[in-house]
Amino acid sequence: MNQLSEPLGLRSPDGREAQLLSVQVHGEVLGLMLRLTVRQTWRNTSGAPMATRLAFALSADQCLLELQAERSHGAQAITALSRESLEVCSAGFGVMHTGEQVTLQWRVAQLLDLQGGSLRLQIPAAMVPRALQPARLSMEVHDPVARGTLGGSSHELQKVRHANGMTFKLMAPHGLERDLSLNLHGLRDTGFALASPDLSQSGYCTVLASHYLHLNNLPTTQRLRLKLLVDHSGAIGSERQSQVQVALERLLGRLQPGDQLSYSRVGAQLLHDLPRLQPCTEAYVRRACSLMRHTEVAPGEPDWLSTLQSLIDLPDEDEEAVHDASILLVTAHPITSMANALQALRRKGHRLYVMAVGVPASESLWPVLARASGGRCEVLGSSQQVHQTLQRLVDRMRSLHPVEARMSISGQPLSTAQHDHSSMAEGDTLHLWACVEPPQAQVDLAGRPEWHVDLQWQDKDSGNRIQTAANLPVLWDAKGDLTRLCASREVLLMSASPERDALIERHRLLVPNESRMVFRSVPVPEQQLAAPTATPHPARGRPGPHTTVTVNPCSEGTRMRQLRTASAHPARITHPVAGLVHQFNLQASGYKQFRAALSATLQRSQTRTVDGLVMVLARQAGNPGRVWALLLHFLHAEHELVLQDHALQLVEQELASVPVALRNEVNAALAAASITQPARQAA
Repeated sequence: MNQLSEPLGLRSPDGREAQLLSVQVHGEVLGLMLRLTVRQTWRNTSGAPMATRLAFALSADQCLLELQAERSHGAQAITALSRESLEVCSAGFGVMHTGEQVTLQWRVAQLLDLQGGSLRLQIPAAMVPRALQPARLSMEVHDPVARGTLGGSSHELQKVRHANGMTFKLMAPHGLERDLSLNLHGLRDTGFALASPDLSQSGYCTVLASHYLHLNNLPTTQRLRLKLLVDHSGAIGSERQSQVQVALERLLGRLQPGDQLSYSRVGAQLLHDLPRLQPCTEAYVRRACSLMRHTEVAPGEPDWLSTLQSLIDLPDEDEEAVHDASILLVTAHPITSMANALQALRRKGHRLYVMAVGVPASESLWPVLARASGGRCEVLGSSQQVHQTLQRLVDRMRSLHPVEARMSISGQPLSTAQHDHSSMAEGDTLHLWACVEPPQAQVDLAGRPEWHVDLQWQDKDSGNRIQTAANLPVLWDAKGDLTRLCASREVLLMSASPERDALIERHRLLVPNESRMVFRSVPVPEQQLAAPTATPHPARGRPGPHTTVTVNPCSEGTRMRQLRTASAHPARITHPVAGLVHQFNLQASGYKQFRAALSATLQRSQTRTVDGLVMVLARQAGNPGRVWALLLHFLHAEHELVLQDHALQLVEQELASVPVALRNEVNAALAAASITQPARQAA
């Protein structure tokens, strides 16, 4: 989390930053639910009003419960937010006046998993940047987690023991320079139970029971039903592709006769070389290795929904539909949407395992999709070994067992209890929850119900004895956050539908818009960038044979081509760049300073086509505001996107202090980006 590539904080679209005055972070551990509340106070010291956007850390497994801005006229709830990457969200709350002070507060919750019987609690350094005042952090850990053995902390903390647990405190004069972490051991045999009211329906509550999963005396290796899919588009790179091929051949050589395998590859189009799940006889494995060895690169960008659906539909050797299988995917391409793919996987009981090669794939939705399907994603970094990474994925597949779990509260069985996955492995964390109308029970002096939960689980197939965690005392959290957290996990598993929208509305969930997610581009040869991409796809939605690799919309090459488009068609106000000039003309009349007018313009304009180009040039110009002014003047002077008199006056005022040499350098870069190149025809 401390290595985020996106800048966090409160800033305007033109690059001005607000001043951070103070930071407070408070964490609570209730059962295996972590709740974090963050308060940051900011002041606009830029000398002019600024349109604001807050970028803050929010991982994909966290649920945002609340986001609000506290201003002089009262609190303002912020409900529209966008996910910029797997680790960062952003939200705007309007114009911040000169000298205005605003406190932003957000609250997140997530379910924690035990790791070998230990629990790691963490506050990311990115959440606590340096401020004028020392940052204040606290972590309140309730029993039974607090009964664990403290195995070390990344910082020197003040520890205070109280009746229900322990509180850890820290003053950080310069913010956090590294993540704050706490490790608590000895929780392997501890059960956890938490209850919280369902604020959307009176009289009901949500109960969560959690435990380290023991599966005694079960075989450690299960038979595989493996559907292998390898990306041969060239995005992985020739050297890595060779390493992947060698590692996969070694992996296939270790398959057992009781295992089953199909083999597919995707590039310009999806091809099923071995289109059925068949037993891994020696001859069949040799054939799979031979096919893999003689596969050529076929540049293209897959349609992942249709690709995964086609793979899920592959039958067994008797042409029967296959349920409960594992898909192993090796790819360097990102995936930008996952809801329908997840539904397709879960309908047929398929688990997705992904080896994501490189940054674009690892920063996309592959880790979320794999985890939600019951599988796993491993990221192959530049220094990591391919074979070891693939072997970890296969070992995980072989260790899964179908698990049946049930829960009762104060003697009352809960037939609707649910957990994320039907197949689990020894050492996983079992989370089982249910929404119930609770039984009558005694209450303590604080008015909290005194319930106890029994949790049971067993392997479905082996008939081994039932494992039990009995008489677990239930912690009570009156805020209702557990109910909303469990509802958010259900929303993740649903495709877009009125039922999903109703669940979001009922529990007031803040679901980020993922259409703004940015993935760093995959390098491709220049000749591929110029090739046409309008070749229609063949039937069933697969990429056509002449489709070439396309660069991610946020890549510099794409932005430059889009700037060329605007230059070639200056009269098209519908184009984002032409629309930028049009909007600046509209806003300029209401402002006396360029940066205030620019902030209002960028708040209302779609500029992602040139954002990256501006940020690149800002390194030599000193700040993005100068580049925006140079860009507006360049479009006015060179490409007939005319600035009105007052708008042009504001731009020229901003550029008055810019050295001539710097203006010439940036203008040359803008000119190079906007040169219209002749179209090339496909051979």
